[in-house]
Amino acid sequence: MDFISATAYPFRRTSRKGIKCSILRNMKARLFPEISRPLLFAHRGCSHRAPENTMPAFELAEKEGIPGIELDVQLSADGELAVFHDEKLERICGVPGSIGDFSMKELQAMEAGAWKGTQYSGSGIPSLRQVLEALGGTILFDIEIKYYRFRESLEIPRLLGGLLEETGTLGRVAVSSFDPRIVRTAKRVLPRVPAGLIYNRKSLPSWLPLSAACRYSRADFRKPAADMVGKSIHHGETLLCWTVDSPGEARRCIDAGAAGIISNRPEDLFT
Repeated sequence: MDFISATAYPFRRTSRKGIKCSILRNMKARLFPEISRPLLFAHRGCSHRAPENTMPAFELAEKEGIPGIELDVQLSADGELAVFHDEKLERICGVPGSIGDFSMKELQAMEAGAWKGTQYSGSGIPSLRQVLEALGGTILFDIEIKYYRFRESLEIPRLLGGLLEETGTLGRVAVSSFDPRIVRTAKRVLPRVPAGLIYNRKSLPSWLPLSAACRYSRADFRKPAADMVGKSIHHGETLLCWTVDSPGEARRCIDAGAAGIISNRPEDLFT
């Protein structure tokens, strides 16, 4: 992540006055402890069969009995939480610009499904509120906070907190990000919501070791790319691996001690 600079991580002493708040912030929020393992999340919904991050992909995951959905959020021009992965709209919607250039109403009117097949024509970019209100009573969510507009991304945890309260989904959501600063902010703003640090072999700068990034972020769990999961996981670590689409790779990760899997083809695993 070349957007991270060495000056972005001020490690400061905690004053005596701030000890209580520091302890609360550093308490670990467990990742859905009431749900049996392994956890299983549909990556952007059942995205190998339906257009990613759209209502058809999410509804298909629910229909297939997948317990969780992983999705991505960014801020629209009018400050709403939009569900979309890419920095630019062109690959999915065929139009120039970014999520932050359009209002939520404009984004919902865009064509986000036809690229996957004519049967999905008319699928717009959903708002997170739309998804949570439709599926929040039955589905777990891993909400990835994108970092393309960093300062705006730091506002997402605060907005998310209000939305989770309004939709009654506070206990059914985890958040995650590639950026340790966003994870740290989420831990401060949403201490009861499990927060995870996502990483692969290229996501962290050479000067920032993974162990330091995890300590700084105060992450409750880790989200490594599957090829970074070794033969065994240290005791006490909670790992949610991505993106795993073969039963053999899924079994390898689970046998190593991973708590769960994120997959484009979740209905094909563990059958």
